[in-house]
Amino acid sequence: MSTPGPSGQRRPSAATLPSPVNGKAVASGRLMVSIAGSQFGVATVYGAVPSVLLPLQVERLAGDDKAGVLSLFTLADAVTALIAQPFAGSLSDRTRTRYGSRTPCVLGGSLLAAPVLWAMGRTQSVAVLAVLGGVGVLRVRGVR
Repeated sequence: MSTPGPSGQRRPSAATLPSPVNGKAVASGRLMVSIAGSQFGVATVYGAVPSVLLPLQVERLAGDDKAGVLSLFTLADAVTALIAQPFAGSLSDRTRTRYGSRTPCVLGGSLLAAPVLWAMGRTQSVAVLAVLGGVGVLRVRGVR
């Protein structure tokens, strides 16, 4: 059975539409595990690094001027994200591989961000932390 649409054409009723259960709309278990794993990783990086780990590292390195240094890091993060995200989005929109358009960017950015984030935790200088932070933000924001 169908109902007339706004232009007078007939639209199928809900009873005649395919159910998502018997169509391709149902996600596989492997896909759901993959999505859950990637969301956990992104949430860890976006939650732990800027709100917990970076302030602790800045406090250890900057001492009394920790608030000023951390505010500069936050400003640099925002400016870098303003530049990196549109660039990475444009690049991934033009990427075509057999793995899809986003997968190479996400995988490449993740592989490049991991050693930078590790090095940020090992540095003994605010200047080196700032440089690594900028590179890390470029990589992590590009993944997003």
